[in-house]
Amino acid sequence: MLKKLSFLVSMPFMAVLMIILIVVLALATFMESAYSTQTAWAVFYGTHWFEVLMVLIGINLVGVMVKQKFFRRKKIVVLLFHLSFILILVGAAITRFISYEGNMHIRENQASNVMLSSNAYIDVVLEVNGETSTSSRKVMLTDLTPKDYRMNTNVGGEKVKIKSTEYLSSIVEQYIASPGGEPYMQVMLVTERQTSVGLPSGTTQEVNGMTIGLNLEDASAMINFYSQGEMILMTAPFAVTQVQMGGEEGEEFAAGESVPIRENTLYALGNMRMALQTYMPSARKQIVRAQSGEMGSHQGAVKLEMKYMGMISEVYVPGLARLVGRPVQGTMGNLKYTISYGSREIMVPFSLFLKNFEVERYPGSNSPSSFASDVVLQDPEMGIQEDRRIFMNNVLKHRGYRFYQASYDKDELGTILSVNRDRTGTFVTYLGYLVLIAGMIVALFVPGTRFAMIARKSAPVARTIVLIMLLLGGSLSLFSQEVPPNDVAKDFGHLWVQDKGGRFEPMNTLSNEVVRKITKHAHYKSYSSDQVLLGMILYPEVWQLKELFKVKHPELHRLTGYSGEMVSFNDMMDSTGSYLLSELVNEAYAKQVTMQTELDRELIKLDDRLNAFYLVQSGGLIRIFPDEGAENNRWASLSEAMMGQMNDKEDSISNVFLNYLSAIQMGDSRAVGIYMDQLHENQLRDEILPSESKKNMEILYNKINIFPKLAEFYGIFGIIMMILSFLVVFKPRKLYDVLFRIGVIHLAVALVIHTLALAIRWYISGHAPMSNGYESMIFVAWVTLLAGLIFVKRSGYALALTAILAALSLMVAGMSNMNPEITNLVPVLKSPWLTIHVAVIMAGYGFLGLASIMGLMNITLYAILTPSNKTKMEEVILQVTNVNHLTLIVGLYFMTAGVFLGGVWANESWGRYWGWDPKETWALITVLVYAFVTHMHRIPGLRGRFAYNLASFISYSSVMMTYFGVNYFLGGMHSYASGSSFKVPMWSYGVLLLLTGLSVFAFTRQQKLLPEKSVQNES
Repeated sequence: MLKKLSFLVSMPFMAVLMIILIVVLALATFMESAYSTQTAWAVFYGTHWFEVLMVLIGINLVGVMVKQKFFRRKKIVVLLFHLSFILILVGAAITRFISYEGNMHIRENQASNVMLSSNAYIDVVLEVNGETSTSSRKVMLTDLTPKDYRMNTNVGGEKVKIKSTEYLSSIVEQYIASPGGEPYMQVMLVTERQTSVGLPSGTTQEVNGMTIGLNLEDASAMINFYSQGEMILMTAPFAVTQVQMGGEEGEEFAAGESVPIRENTLYALGNMRMALQTYMPSARKQIVRAQSGEMGSHQGAVKLEMKYMGMISEVYVPGLARLVGRPVQGTMGNLKYTISYGSREIMVPFSLFLKNFEVERYPGSNSPSSFASDVVLQDPEMGIQEDRRIFMNNVLKHRGYRFYQASYDKDELGTILSVNRDRTGTFVTYLGYLVLIAGMIVALFVPGTRFAMIARKSAPVARTIVLIMLLLGGSLSLFSQEVPPNDVAKDFGHLWVQDKGGRFEPMNTLSNEVVRKITKHAHYKSYSSDQVLLGMILYPEVWQLKELFKVKHPELHRLTGYSGEMVSFNDMMDSTGSYLLSELVNEAYAKQVTMQTELDRELIKLDDRLNAFYLVQSGGLIRIFPDEGAENNRWASLSEAMMGQMNDKEDSISNVFLNYLSAIQMGDSRAVGIYMDQLHENQLRDEILPSESKKNMEILYNKINIFPKLAEFYGIFGIIMMILSFLVVFKPRKLYDVLFRIGVIHLAVALVIHTLALAIRWYISGHAPMSNGYESMIFVAWVTLLAGLIFVKRSGYALALTAILAALSLMVAGMSNMNPEITNLVPVLKSPWLTIHVAVIMAGYGFLGLASIMGLMNITLYAILTPSNKTKMEEVILQVTNVNHLTLIVGLYFMTAGVFLGGVWANESWGRYWGWDPKETWALITVLVYAFVTHMHRIPGLRGRFAYNLASFISYSSVMMTYFGVNYFLGGMHSYASGSSFKVPMWSYGVLLLLTGLSVFAFTRQQKLLPEKSVQNES
């Protein structure tokens, strides 16, 4: 018995649990994409069996800690790792079972101390002869889990059974034929457009300036309908003509005469035509499921079956999580019932009074850039009444509650705050994060760990990787009618401009950012960035017609009426010059981040680029005029100067700029020079400007654009050096040694150039180049290559691998540099935690990618084994495998830290550190996959170098799914390409088949020529 129980704390059982968890999480993300987030929670995340799976993982972790005696000093590293995950599981359990979250809605000049729970409940109140029974139960109802609710109770000595039988995810209310109901009719009225009107008995409707009614007690309506059993009659104050199917006029009725109305018959009332669509002598309103393609309600509904004293009744109850339930009342014999479905109201021990809700918009547009709530915190118990301001990434914290700015009302007179009460769960989880990171750091220094053991096998390469980790941890022309002449644009690029953060920079820097932002490329055609920027100002009509903006989402194609991938600025405007996407963009911004759809995210992204273009043409970005008396030495923009909004009303320098533009258009080069000199002189009046040498250096830095070139250079030479390293082993010749040394010299020169570029950036910015994600990555590349050169004498592989890593780092930096923050970021992205999270995650991708390449390299070496070369091959495979181990472990460290740093960002931004979004779920899957790979040496049947190399190669597919697959095949908050038309290319299937064949062939060669001996367990 004990032997069977011991399996629960074994490594093989842990492997089984990890595989099960990986499969479950992957299936959950696809189910969320196919159905809804609510469905994924109901089927996977919110179930008891999912909780049992987590408990088993926790028991296994604790058991392994005890069984393997991790509490000994030499086991401190693995103790920290396992203890951190136990703490994270405990924190998650506290969050799940004790803590709660929801929303608080407040209108301006009103106070609230009520929040709505994030979970939905079915509340039932039953009454029989004065005896009352109440019930409230949390439910997760979806199309796949419609029977989640069941209740049995006794009231008045009789049993009452209630169960859910159906869930309607999108509902409409419509009239259906039913005995005991009231008459109902629906007519179609046709004037310039068709209007369908439904009329329950005793009601009126206003249509085209006329009032129509059914069974009114008075004759207040212009057109009156009356029901008489199965027949319906109409009276009107004008003549009515019956129109035959062929269009001929039939029977005519005088004004005020009763007209029998029949289906499939058309009636002419002056210029209006009318037809009866539906008439039901007895009907009642009922909730039904919206048909495919039909516009339904955003609410759902549950269909309940009630049984009482032999009677059975069906009750439809509408509702949705995060909305107050709408009670449905009824009777069954002497039983009275009230049932509601929706969120529970939770009282907060203090209140918030909303003084003002403010939406800040981009200049010259309706697109929100940020929104904030000015509230008064009222807590009589603690004697507190003070003003607070809540906005994205600025949280109100009080008595264990945290309030986040989530959304707002469409009329912008009310706010929706996300409320979270999870002080203990968050603390324990954060503690787990800290212990985990501490374990990663200690693992690099404590002897006896697996990392140190592998490092001893390949000491030079190991020290290279360690040095990388240490340093990373510390830094974390011709004139045309669309552009001006190149020499004119070059002078324009030397003007000073103040960016929105207050920094003074040459116009050339701004033009570079504008081109990258709008075109997603470093340049446009053969034009310089200065030509493009000045061209947009000079020839706005020309540039408004250029197709500069990519539209991916098919629904966006339908809404705008353009089917091509690229659209122009004008394509986004209607005939009156109004922004086509204005209403849609406002709706997208008004939604909570967790509720935004793929279309919403695509709209926000497109709107951001359109705003950048608009701000250039309107002059909002061109802040080139010193403004005496302005706060904090703020310069005025071109648009502000034109509208007379400068502090110095007498300043006429804006006229000089207009004359400058006019001179360019007229081709008067002499006047262009004079006006440019005047603009320069006007700017030099401001004494706080940086030096001219600094400006010239920045322009030179922009022109050279060295880092993309270095990325290509490092990548090419890294591959060449790797090939030469193999040739030196297999076919030693002096030529290869000479070529290798030449390569070392070239990389050393490249490092010097890299160093100079960093120094120039430092000189320009005035701070060390490690302040953001882009600077961190170019610094990482420099450190990585430096480490390779330091240890090149001890390991040629070290330099080759670090050159490839440096190239990867610069490529990642280049990707982030394609979207500079010219306009304001989406509010949730304005967080330093996001920058750190992304930088660390991307570093993890790089290391894991390199491990995958080395795994493929070794698989290829196994495939080309022969009896004559197997000795040398084994030597190379062993060395590369050791480096692969180190690289993969480092990548796993970065990946794990990045995932949990993302949790910190999420918690600081919208109040929860984990929400099972597809992107974060696949990031966790990636961590689990690589954790499995690093533990394979402890699992019988999976030990050995071949198995490890194959696993390190194929495991990168989880990274590819996280980075690309989620965007194209799934969805969620992190997805920005979902919904795009994407088809897996046919060649990819061929590559997959080829790699599978290579792996199988390599396995047969390895088994025949290099069979591996039993591998001992390693700590």
